[in-house]
Order: sequence, then C-alpha cells, then structure tokens
Amino acid sequence: MVNSYRRGFDYNMKRYRVYVLIVVILSALLICEIKYDNSMSLDSININTLDSVSTKYSDGFIALANSANKSQNKRKRLKEVEFDKETIELDTEKPVINFKKKIYSTVGNKINLLKKVTVTDNSGEEIKATVEGEYDINTVGTYKLKYVAIDSSNNKAEEEFKLIVQEPAPVVETPVVSAPQVPVVVGTMRQKMVAIAKSQVGVYNGNPYWSWYGFKSRVEWCATFVSWTANEAGALNTYIPKFAAVRSGYSYFYKRGQTRGKSYIPSAGDLIFFDWGNRGRAGHVGLVEKVEGGKVYVIEGNTNNNKVENRSYALNHKNIYGYAVPSYE
Repeated sequence: MVNSYRRGFDYNMKRYRVYVLIVVILSALLICEIKYDNSMSLDSININTLDSVSTKYSDGFIALANSANKSQNKRKRLKEVEFDKETIELDTEKPVINFKKKIYSTVGNKINLLKKVTVTDNSGEEIKATVEGEYDINTVGTYKLKYVAIDSSNNKAEEEFKLIVQEPAPVVETPVVSAPQVPVVVGTMRQKMVAIAKSQVGVYNGNPYWSWYGFKSRVEWCATFVSWTANEAGALNTYIPKFAAVRSGYSYFYKRGQTRGKSYIPSAGDLIFFDWGNRGRAGHVGLVEKVEGGKVYVIEGNTNNNKVENRSYALNHKNIYGYAVPSYE
C-alpha cells in the first residue's frame, strides 16, 4: 500500500516538474525572441500578443503586458513632444541694416536720415529702421547715432553711424568774363559759324559760354560753346538748338534725320560728336572747320586743356561717334 502511494506520489511529482520545466522553457524562448528581435522591445510589444501569451502560460505575464502598455504610451507621448520640438523653428536671426556709416550735412539743412536706409530679413517681411540718439542740425558737430530694426520674432539689429554737421561752404561767384570780340563775317551760315568759333581759340575755362547760357558756376561747356557760337552767328534755334547736354543736342538732330555715321565725310559748319569713354553714346561735341588729307579739323571747347582749341583727327578715328548736319541752306 505504501509502495503504491509512493509510486503515485513520485509520478505526480515528475509530472509537476515536467509542467514547470515546460513553462520555464517557453518563458526563456519568449524572452530570447524579444531580445533577438530589436523591434520587439517592451515599448513596442503588441498588447494582444502579450494577452495571448499570458493566458497560455501564466498570470504573471499580465503584469508584463500592463508594464509594456504604460511604456508604449509613455514612448508615444515622448515622440509627440520630440516631433513638436523638431517642427517648431525659432527665428533667431536678426535683420540686416544697409546704411552709410557717415552722413554729412550743413547747418540748417533739412535732412532725412532714413532716406537711403533699407532693412532686409530672412522672413521677407517689410521692416523699417528707426534712429536713436540726439542731434541738432543747426549746430556744427559730429553726432553719434544708431539705426535700430526689430523683426516680428523680436530679433533686434543695431548699427551705429555718424551725422557730421558742417558750416556751409562760402559761395564764390565766378566773375563773368567777356568773350573776345566777334568778327563781322560776310558769307554763308557755315562760314559764319567757323569764323566765329575760330575767333575764340585760346579762351580758358569757358566762362563766357556757360555764364551766357545761365549757369552761375563752371559746367562741362563744350555744348554751351557750340550754342553760343550759333547765337552769335544768328543760327540759334533756327538751325542749331540751345543745349548744354551733349546727348540732348544729338537727340535734337537725330529726331530730324540730320545725323550721320562716322563714315560720313563732313563739311565746314557740321557738328562732330565724340564718344571718348567708349560708352556707345555721344559725350563731347565740336564744330568742323574743314576736311583735308584724310583728317577732320575741329574747333572745340572744353578740351582736356579746358580751352577752346583747334584739333585734328583721322576720319576713321575710333572715338568719333558721328556728325550732325544742320540745314543751313
């Protein structure tokens, strides 16, 4: 009887040990699988899978499932926070102020310190600068001021500059100088233009011509010299316009079909235009005296010697822009 009972007991103990061993082996296999597969972390374990496993093997897995569920929810919240941090871009770049470091003015002269000041910003928004600091436009001195610009993200740019207020320069009026006596010329209008222009050779600084035109101080005076000559010859506003800008004079003749290219052979009294800067436009003018020996002889004012001079150029000179042919006859 005792032996029978002992055998039954031993049998049951063996069967119990087998069950325990099976549970241990299955648990170990599950843990190994979780460790082997990086995607199967506690944070990413599917709750349904854990519920199934816990039902099959032990109630202890329910606690594991709950822990995984909490960890997964926590990770989800962390990811949402991280996502927000990545998508929110903070603008920390301050605007750029474009300005001059020194501004000059004279006493009593109204001045706009923001006239040529611009502000650029990475946001593309329109930003206006302001001026900080005190100054007195009626008092001579150097004033240290500051440009300030703030964008919508409250980024602030500051740039220092100086306002220099000076005494106005004394006004010096150039005395009017009379032109040399103009000869009485009998002949065609072309002959009169040439003779009067030649009578002025040697005049320095062009005072008689630009003051006649109406200027109170010296200007570039080659065109005013031609206009003055036309006035003395009786050709002004009839054959030749009153002009001080070379391009406006050339335009006058061009609109009337009275211009010619540099290949044209000019006659006495024609106007010759030069392009000394190779800019593709007329910038200097003189009066043709004659053509002889493949050269054009010119009387021109405001030469590089600041005089009225006789000069000559090859007909194919690279700086001849063209000619104007007034309708004298």
